Amino acid sequence: MLSFIYFSPYFNRNVHSRIVELLNAIQSKHGIPWSEIVVKGRFGGYGGRGISEKEAYERYLKPATRSIKTCLEVLRSLGFEVFVEPASKKFRTRQGNYNVTGTVALMVDDNVVCALRYDNEIIPFLERVLSEGMDFLMKLPISESLFRPRKSKGVSEKDVLLKYADVLVNESFNVFINVKHNIMAGEKVTYSFQPDADIIAIKNSTILGFEVKGSEREEPSLKQVYTGIGEALFYLINPIGFMYNNRSYLGGIFDKVFLVMPTLPKNVDYLIVDILKTIRVVGLITFDEGIVFDPQPNPFLNLEKKEILLKNYYVLERYRYQKWVIKS
Repeated sequence: MLSFIYFSPYFNRNVHSRIVELLNAIQSKHGIPWSEIVVKGRFGGYGGRGISEKEAYERYLKPATRSIKTCLEVLRSLGFEVFVEPASKKFRTRQGNYNVTGTVALMVDDNVVCALRYDNEIIPFLERVLSEGMDFLMKLPISESLFRPRKSKGVSEKDVLLKYADVLVNESFNVFINVKHNIMAGEKVTYSFQPDADIIAIKNSTILGFEVKGSEREEPSLKQVYTGIGEALFYLINPIGFMYNNRSYLGGIFDKVFLVMPTLPKNVDYLIVDILKTIRVVGLITFDEGIVFDPQPNPFLNLEKKEILLKNYYVLERYRYQKWVIKS
């Protein structure tokens, strides 16, 4: 399925309005939907809201570097005045900063196939799409992706993580992802997670930990389940390193710990649930069933350690997850 993403805002109001106008017209005339992802640029987004330019680049544009450049080359051959550059140059500066705000990307399913950065690229491109629709788009190197027979495929760990992070944000949790350490930050509270905490969710006086695993095929392998359970068990005593006022603290910070997966291997799913019910301290959440098993409270919870983090959880801010997506 074809769609557009607009990484708003373009910091010229007239250009911004024109982009939105054209995307709405394309959706109305040709049925190609679009969505808006608010990006918090170096000079602010909508009131400082939005995902960072780095996150937008790493998540959407960097994986599509080759297809973006190929698409730009084709557009140049069709007479468009586009800058044919690798994504690492088109959407980043020589100083290493990110330039994603204002970008419009063409998607096939969930993958970027083309992305345009500047108004003199974006506006003529969208006007051509509005005028010619699919007749024009099929000149771009997207047809193979669009009509390739779809293979049954799994769900990546990253996709599971982001999808469940969205669920938690919608439930008013403060959400932090891929939390590692702050050893070099010089902050009052120092922590080190081993393994990294995929998701930490905090609301009021509750702290929950989520180990996330994807699926290589339509359903995960038993190896992925075993690995997930094993890593989730270590959340009970995570973060392993924790210092406050020159004193170290052992034990865990999580009230409860869960393993999150898209689904379970069929035929043995009931056995896996029985094992978790025997262990009791690791819960299970799947996308097809929701909370499959709600665990007992963490027996290794250190209340003092937990309270220190609750009072100082600004030290997790570098890992905060925020998603501002506005559907058209």
